[in-house]
Amino acid sequence: MRTLIDLAIERIHLAGMGDLEWKEALAAVARALHTDRAILFTPELAPDAGGLSAVHDRSAMGPTPHFEPHESDEVCSTLLAAGGERTTPSTLFVVLRAREACGFSIEDRRAFDLIARHAAVAVRLWFRARAAKHGAEALASSLNAAALIVDPECRVVWMNHRANAWTQSGRLVLTKGRVTGVGGTRLEFPSAIRETLERRSASNVTVDGDLTIEIAPTPMPRVDPTGSGKAALILLRDRTGCRQAAAFLAERYRLTSAEIELALALWNGLLIAEYARRRNVSMSTVRTQLKALLAKTGSRRQSDVVGLVARMLPVLGNPSLAALTLMAESDHEAQDTSDRRATSNG
Repeated sequence: MRTLIDLAIERIHLAGMGDLEWKEALAAVARALHTDRAILFTPELAPDAGGLSAVHDRSAMGPTPHFEPHESDEVCSTLLAAGGERTTPSTLFVVLRAREACGFSIEDRRAFDLIARHAAVAVRLWFRARAAKHGAEALASSLNAAALIVDPECRVVWMNHRANAWTQSGRLVLTKGRVTGVGGTRLEFPSAIRETLERRSASNVTVDGDLTIEIAPTPMPRVDPTGSGKAALILLRDRTGCRQAAAFLAERYRLTSAEIELALALWNGLLIAEYARRRNVSMSTVRTQLKALLAKTGSRRQSDVVGLVARMLPVLGNPSLAALTLMAESDHEAQDTSDRRATSNG
């Protein structure tokens, strides 16, 4: 038969995974320790800034924790620090009991210490999940993208509203909770996700059909049953913004597709030597393209081109430079093919 302590620990871990409200977990703690109040909050981080704030109080003192014990209260408290992890803010865990009821015994304090050790782990998981989800949501929102977080087996552990809408419309295909495809694309998601997680650094960017698909490693936003701790963020965006950016450069400055690609590569931090290697062209060819790019845009140096692209992109919805570069490559290859055909026909 499970004890109230076991139940409280289970509820604490459920709250850490996001499957239970912290208030309900603290209610279980209060029952297990026979206390009047149980409080868990981050003193240096307000709730609206992403902090944790939860209280269980039999007298229903309100939703905001106030650590104001009465003179007649017995207090047990500790500052949770799960392994000294820097990403987890200091979190105060407090339980209070009226002294006239009964003071905390040695066994009570041992039970509190046991629950506190589990609470430290649960709070760390909660903040890690919050950081991963908040970061993914903010990024996806700024890019107007459908976003998902998946485990190494492509099981979805989180998705934003746009991704959910894509799922309901049938554009994003899920089979038994796993991502299996996106309408109109040919990308093999399982292999692409495995490749990305093996590298653990650079993102995997693909332009397929009318979509830009970006896959990058991200923290697992909940307890991972596989124990690997790995997860991948998938961003799905229409290519409209990419085409607008390329079209703007071409129309405003009469740039060729090769010059557009070079401008975007410079903005993305590539040195011209690295760019030449990736494109498999000679340095003399790149220098010729750079000279034409500077002349057409009225720039004196490479940094002027970087500033020009930086000022342009936010107006166009801040499309991904990696995706733009890939699109420029595909357009450049298509132009090369067209030129070769014209030459052979001539």
